[in-house]
Amino acid sequence: MMALSPDEQLQEYARTRVYYFVSRFDESYRWLVYYASIPLILTAELLGYLHSQFLYKHHVPWEADADLLLSSLCEPIGETGTGEEQFAMDVHVRAVVLSEAEQRLGSPRIEQVGRLLLSYIHQLRRNSRYGWERELQTQRWAAMALIDNQRNTLITEIREAMRKASSPDDIRWLKQITQDYIPQLQAYPELLHVIDLAASQFATLDTDPLQLYEETDNESDEALVTETKETVERIWAQQPDIKRVASSLRIVASVFQKSTVSLEVSQLNTLLSSAYKQLGAVINLLEQFDLLYRLEIQCFNGLVYEQAASISEPIDQERLAEYALQVQGFSNQLRMLAEQLSSAGMGSLWLRYLTEATTDLASASKEASSKELDKAIDTLRNILTIQPPRINTTLNKNLANLQFAEITQSIHTMARIHIQNPEVIDQIEKGMGALDQVDLILTQLQRERSGWQDVVTQTRFINFNEDDDLIEIADHWPQLRLSTKQLYKGYDERWAKELQRVVDQLDAALHTNDISSVPELFANYRGQVAHRLWRMSLTTQRLSEDIQQALKPLIAVVEQQP
Repeated sequence: MMALSPDEQLQEYARTRVYYFVSRFDESYRWLVYYASIPLILTAELLGYLHSQFLYKHHVPWEADADLLLSSLCEPIGETGTGEEQFAMDVHVRAVVLSEAEQRLGSPRIEQVGRLLLSYIHQLRRNSRYGWERELQTQRWAAMALIDNQRNTLITEIREAMRKASSPDDIRWLKQITQDYIPQLQAYPELLHVIDLAASQFATLDTDPLQLYEETDNESDEALVTETKETVERIWAQQPDIKRVASSLRIVASVFQKSTVSLEVSQLNTLLSSAYKQLGAVINLLEQFDLLYRLEIQCFNGLVYEQAASISEPIDQERLAEYALQVQGFSNQLRMLAEQLSSAGMGSLWLRYLTEATTDLASASKEASSKELDKAIDTLRNILTIQPPRINTTLNKNLANLQFAEITQSIHTMARIHIQNPEVIDQIEKGMGALDQVDLILTQLQRERSGWQDVVTQTRFINFNEDDDLIEIADHWPQLRLSTKQLYKGYDERWAKELQRVVDQLDAALHTNDISSVPELFANYRGQVAHRLWRMSLTTQRLSEDIQQALKPLIAVVEQQP
């Protein structure tokens, strides 16, 4: 039998997950999965809307909507402006199911669903009920892609969004939705190619916007390429620091490649190699943190729900088997990253515990054992409580050892000795100033990230399983509230306003002893601070990747010097 490719393995795993979900209930649930795969973003209200329009014909029970949203086929991604939770179907599951849905439902019905979605989204916009404009736009574009006579308008709107993009994140968003979430756009390869080239300008740091012309030879694309090139240039002009660093380091590399400065280069090589290694460790650790965060969101929270349900209902063995598969997948990825970083002094005992949790979970599924399920959950809870702060401690050590000030000083000295052109020296001086600024930004990011990590760690020790837990949160809340306010103070973004709203509501509930409201408000608060920590981690990881990429050309030249 021929081995499956990685993509085929993901598709097969997605089909297995859908099979487990449907087999837990009945075949009517498959129709629910088909219709739910058509929108990109799901809410209970939207599923209810689709249910009332289509699913009653297939005798799908109303409770099936909640069963799907709470299953591992979907994951929470945030809230609407009115506080309703948003979900997204796993991207691989959606791709497989949507392909089957197109065959089972047929093009006319798919178009009908698309038109209803457009009407629904239009109503949401009119009522200003949807809080995230980007997600709403994504949903709208996905619906337009389902309708033949809307696709030209869709292409025009995407081009306009590219023209108005104001940050690298805007470009990355456009690339993700056009290439991953709207398969109908594969019929427009020129558009996808130019968006991909634009995204590459922010991924490599060593290209020029003119590359868009060099790599696109279709004359019909000239207007699109021109607009995209202007967008890329404008974004880089607004956020020049890391690009300027990369440019300066390439200049230094070019000069050193033509000269012999062995002693100074040897010292610089040591500094650069150390910084590159430390940045690699930072990126690895943040990838581990990301996996632990997703392990909690996609698996652990669901397992806790299953644990509570097992008190009054039989254990759902098939659902636990699905969770066991997912935990095993996370465990494999974490082990691979940890092995790459074996010199970081983090130890591997926690990985053994993670393996034990996976084994206990498999046993719980096979034997319908609540005891094994409890063991697995306790082990995972300990890992999710202890390991992220340990990662943060190691991150602080790695970032403290970057020695950017010494690198900057070494390059300054060598440039003054070996470069005669004042303009080139000026470019290098500006680039090294930019490196100093980037270093400050990275330090500030990690300082804030550490603050969020401290808050998240404190929240993990508060649960609501016993009657006296409100006393526990009342004791901890004054310090938690103060620490949290210090972190969001000065920010005017929507996340900060939403977090302040929840903090104020929780504060009021505790002061009035509103026992019924506190658990839900605290869960909302804990979810928001954990999400903010995750967002800070992603930002730190991206900046670290950009700096590491900028160092590459100079390191390559320095390593070749005698």
